[in-house]
Amino acid sequence: MNDENKLYWLKALLAIVAGLVCSTTVAPLGKYGILIALLMYLATYPIAVFVLKVDPSKSGGVRRMLLSGLITYLFIFSVIWGIMFTLEYYSTII
Repeated sequence: MNDENKLYWLKALLAIVAGLVCSTTVAPLGKYGILIALLMYLATYPIAVFVLKVDPSKSGGVRRMLLSGLITYLFIFSVIWGIMFTLEYYSTII
């Protein structure tokens, strides 16, 4: 698996985790939810560099590592959050 694939799947996994965490908190997507999502996204860089051993110079630099996959991260996060929040909302009504 090349470095771009590692980075993509890492961001996808952390988007799922952030969506699950934000949907189960007391204030689902208030300022804390956005802060959790932002911190999880920013955590992808040190995890990729130190754990997955992705070289930033081979991946196009730090800026490219941070900006590649941003739209995918936001999409996966919002889909997971929306599904989980809706399921929790309707489970309390019934």
